[in-house]
Amino acid sequence: MTPTYDISVLVLCYNASNFIEQCLSSVLTQEHTLRVQLVVLDDASSDHSFERIQSSLKLLDSSDVIAIQNQENLGCYHNLEKGLSLCQGKYIAYLEGDDFWLSTTKLQDQFNHLESNKGLSGIGGRCIFIDEAGNQTEQKYYTEVEDKTWTNSDFWVYPPFQASSFMFRNTLRLPHSIDKLCCNDKLLYVLASAQGDIYYHSGLTTAYRYHKENVSHRVDLKTVYREHVKTNTLLLNHLGMRYAVWYLLGLLKMTYMRFRTSGQ
Repeated sequence: MTPTYDISVLVLCYNASNFIEQCLSSVLTQEHTLRVQLVVLDDASSDHSFERIQSSLKLLDSSDVIAIQNQENLGCYHNLEKGLSLCQGKYIAYLEGDDFWLSTTKLQDQFNHLESNKGLSGIGGRCIFIDEAGNQTEQKYYTEVEDKTWTNSDFWVYPPFQASSFMFRNTLRLPHSIDKLCCNDKLLYVLASAQGDIYYHSGLTTAYRYHKENVSHRVDLKTVYREHVKTNTLLLNHLGMRYAVWYLLGLLKMTYMRFRTSGQ
């Protein structure tokens, strides 16, 4: 069946009232010749996020926009699951509500690359770190600077680039989980790369906002490690034992990195 849109932009938001307008503006100012659907899910925010989403989108053609506020908090994973089910594009461009795109041609550039490279499952790009005020800060991770093609074995450790830069083919099926997982980036990368390699382009595409409400900012290293192990186990059960080697190597690398970091 022919997809209704070339790209679905999936924006997931939770308590991002101070940032969501900039996020959506970076989507709406994209320069492209594509059929684009916009899906925005607010996960029962306790601030004014959804009101600002509605205000930002009020002038758009409603037939190409889905904006929903969940009645109860689903958590990162189940909000992603719900969002993917609403996307009707050939490709999905993922974006968190507190991040934004710096490149105004991100959608067109990534679409063109995937169209020209049918064996790839997705493409990501370089990001900078910014604080709550939008000032550039130290690059804490995601430090890759060279163009590179990543395979599935690369994604069982910690994600090498920012999920808000990622575009992927709309062919993913998430494993069922009753847990509120918080590793959407790893889930997307492992599942996508099981279908084909992922290309990383070193051109700057995205601003990643590192602030006190980030999951990575709010939890300690032990909790991050535990969430990644839980996510890896879910992925292994979903994809099958042929991925057991990458699962075990990823577990060993994450364990080493955890103890090396905690010992500093």
